[in-house]
Amino acid sequence: MKSDTIADKKNRHTEPLKKFLSFLKFYLPLFCVAMFFFIWRYHTSVNNRINIIKSEAHHLNDMGTQYIKGHFKLIIGDINYLSQQFHILQRNIYTIRQHHFILKKMFKNFLKKHNYYFQLRIINQFGKEEIRLERLNGKVAATLENKLQNKKRRYYFQESIKLPGGKYFISPFDLNIEHGKIEKPFKPTIRFAAPLFTPTGQRRGVIILNYLGNVLLNNLKNIHKNLHHHHQNTFSQLLYNKRGYIFLGQKPWGFILKNGRPTTIHPLMSGNKNNSYEDKQALYLYKEFRPFLLKHAVFLHPDDYKWKLCTIIYKKNLQKIKSELFTSQLGFYLPIILILFPIAFILLHLSNQKKNAEERLKKLANTDQLTGLLNRRAFLKLLHQEQRRAIRYRNLLTIIMIDIDHFKDLNDTFGHDGGDRILSEISILFTKHLREMDWICRWGGEEFIIILPETKFENGKKVAEKLHSLVETTPFSYAGTKMCITISAGVCSYDNFKSINDNIKRVDQLLYHAKSNGRNRVEFM
Repeated sequence: MKSDTIADKKNRHTEPLKKFLSFLKFYLPLFCVAMFFFIWRYHTSVNNRINIIKSEAHHLNDMGTQYIKGHFKLIIGDINYLSQQFHILQRNIYTIRQHHFILKKMFKNFLKKHNYYFQLRIINQFGKEEIRLERLNGKVAATLENKLQNKKRRYYFQESIKLPGGKYFISPFDLNIEHGKIEKPFKPTIRFAAPLFTPTGQRRGVIILNYLGNVLLNNLKNIHKNLHHHHQNTFSQLLYNKRGYIFLGQKPWGFILKNGRPTTIHPLMSGNKNNSYEDKQALYLYKEFRPFLLKHAVFLHPDDYKWKLCTIIYKKNLQKIKSELFTSQLGFYLPIILILFPIAFILLHLSNQKKNAEERLKKLANTDQLTGLLNRRAFLKLLHQEQRRAIRYRNLLTIIMIDIDHFKDLNDTFGHDGGDRILSEISILFTKHLREMDWICRWGGEEFIIILPETKFENGKKVAEKLHSLVETTPFSYAGTKMCITISAGVCSYDNFKSINDNIKRVDQLLYHAKSNGRNRVEFM
């Protein structure tokens, strides 16, 4: 077979690309597997972290609602205790002044012990304040009689004076108003009122306890701070009622102030029954609850105390968490991805070794070990293919058989090493001067056979004569001794409609004639 000079040049140009593609064949599957686990683990970590944050937000809502309910239960207990004390003292024979003196002393001690109340009043059945104690600058003091006011037109008096025993009026959660103006600094207030009766069951008036709402709001903030200090920048709290009035959160009390602050919460948040709401900025998780038992409490508006405690999870903070998790996962997987490079190279090397071994075995099976030419088995297989192709496309084939003259004498003179040297050099000479499409085989011993596809007999004869001339004019030597080498050849057209053996016999017969007629010649038919 002709030497692959052109093919070798092409291979040299395409070899880097082939190596790169072979590397990708091993690296890409490993890379894809690593990326799959990276993406899977990243999304799993993100989902787990978000679920944990949501769970903590729900826990925060649960803790906050439990605190509010428990705290207000204590307040109801306090107003019940104070009204009972009033009724107990009424049964004793005291003058009104003595009665008031004892009540003031008792109420003063009560306010000192309970710093979340800032005002306690007794208002008679006509709306006139009889006793008024206030916490001012941290001190509890009774208001002078000439400073007491008439509150008969105030809603909290009008609502509480008509209540039966055992009921309590609870005012809306709003800002305290003094002398017609909102008190500053803001003093969030809830007024708890209970009716008072004479020993004979006549209405005596009401007792009103003003609760300082900042205590509730600050304690909610502290619960948030203490329970989830590691999520301070992720969470924010919001407390509002079903009417959408905001008590805790960004810009509260807008429903009272109406100075550019939102007056109510988003309608979907106030009416949503799924305990969650989402917009572009945040995820809102909330819990709806009633801080008071309905059987004891009376409200100005039924929705005033349908409260919702909401924990806000800002999406920008979730995105920050996602970025941190991505960086963390990338830091874990990047070394793995880099390690895949040498692994891919090792796999490629092992694959190339296996491929080269298979090619060597294939070459050993199909080529002559000495000359590197096709052996007889491989040549006959290719000849069968060329014959079928020639029949299909009506091509011509020419077959040449060559024998080195007096090769036995060369072996006897120079030994087998010298003979092998001649065989090898002549093989190289033939291969160099044949076309890439031609096939050459070492047929056996010193004999060679050549198939010339798509070649007319006349051209085939010229090829045989050219090879004959080349051998005759090429100087050969071994161990410093020059040798004169000649060949004999037979040439004939290949008959596509005869068997391979018949065609080989024909060209072998022509070679026999060339040797019989004195050697160093070409015989043709």
